[in-house]
Amino acid sequence: MAESGEDASASDTVELVTFQVKEAYVYTPIPPATSYGHRAELWNPEKWFQAVKLKVVSIGDDLIIRLEEQESGALFAECVLPNDGSSLTRAVEPVVDSSRYYVLRLQDREDPKKHAFIGLGFSPGR
Repeated sequence: MAESGEDASASDTVELVTFQVKEAYVYTPIPPATSYGHRAELWNPEKWFQAVKLKVVSIGDDLIIRLEEQESGALFAECVLPNDGSSLTRAVEPVVDSSRYYVLRLQDREDPKKHAFIGLGFSPGR
């Protein structure tokens, strides 16, 4: 039996995990950026909001940072990286005082004008 075009395209979607980390931490709310940028020293590393697994997933032309709850594997948040030639720092911004912490811009897929910022941290040696 032949599949309809819609069913065939849905089953042809391939997700490729290009990178993953078993342990990362989400910080929220994070203080606003200073004139120099976001500073991890203003976050309390021991007071993270959620422990997550991080996966970078390629789906077609899209590259997505997917955060999943460590215990259940449920989706916590996704950060879609720009594929229009604009700077990646629109979606992922390193903090100015550490190489282990970043700020992710989470954009509402239904309303692109809505977004939120969360902090993301990694354990040493990751």
